[in-house]
Amino acid sequence: MNVKQIIGLILKVLVLAIAMFILFSVGSALLGPKVDASAMTAEQSNQAMVAMLVGSLIDAAIMTYAILRSRQYGWKLMGIIALIFYGAKTFMSAIEAWWFMDNITGPMIPGLFMMTLPLVLLSPPLAVWMLGKAKKSGEPADVEENHRLIMPAGQWIWKLALLAIIIYPWVYIIFGYYVAFKTPAVQEFYGGTDPGSFGAQLAVLARTSPGLWPWQIFRGLLWIGFALPLIRTTKGRAWETGLIVALFYGISMNTVHFIPNPLMPHAVSMAHFWETVPSNMIWAFTIVWLLHRKHTSFRDLFAPEPQASA
Repeated sequence: MNVKQIIGLILKVLVLAIAMFILFSVGSALLGPKVDASAMTAEQSNQAMVAMLVGSLIDAAIMTYAILRSRQYGWKLMGIIALIFYGAKTFMSAIEAWWFMDNITGPMIPGLFMMTLPLVLLSPPLAVWMLGKAKKSGEPADVEENHRLIMPAGQWIWKLALLAIIIYPWVYIIFGYYVAFKTPAVQEFYGGTDPGSFGAQLAVLARTSPGLWPWQIFRGLLWIGFALPLIRTTKGRAWETGLIVALFYGISMNTVHFIPNPLMPHAVSMAHFWETVPSNMIWAFTIVWLLHRKHTSFRDLFAPEPQASA
């Protein structure tokens, strides 16, 4: 890529970021949950605008990277990007807020799921068109045989069980306790206290929130489902696919924590940011590592990815 192409790509990302900022602002105003905006100071409102601009720029860069590294084109590509973008940016956060936050009332819930619809429905088509991916090309990486996600049913079952039943709940609970719950503001906001050790915290959760583990198993399966189309259609090595999924799950999902809002104190938002960025990125890489291809043995799980044939 020469200098002219790099400058052109940067300009496209900037244009996309501005469009995403406008779409997010419109969606939040028209479709978002009705909250008491007077609870925010003028300084917080200004900070929210800056944070939305920065978040839009980050989202535009991630979306651009994912589109350029995809085997797909046109409407299929738009749908794949919209699916993982909505899943990471909105759906998974909204169901978590509904589960944990007592200040989320019934009338607010539809707004949590709908506020990003203009952003999700319109920004992927715009990005695909601007990046020249509206029509299929004849690049070798786009026509070579694709073995991603191809494996026996039995292997699918044990890998999904390992990921959703064991790995994700443990990652979630470990980071939740050692990162988020160590923050006094988080304990105050959710009405809890630190029992003193991780083992004691597990005992408290088992007694007070017996549905938490099944809930996180369900969320783990949803995370996997949102990632599968991207895993199937991304070019290059598995680590690059893992990076793209990790950017959506770890970064794009969490830029919202920089935006001041009357529903969650800033200290709590930032605690969740430092909790979910590393945990979701680890989780994303783990999904791709286990599911991107068939593995023939335990040793093969750690073997280099076979090179695709020309």
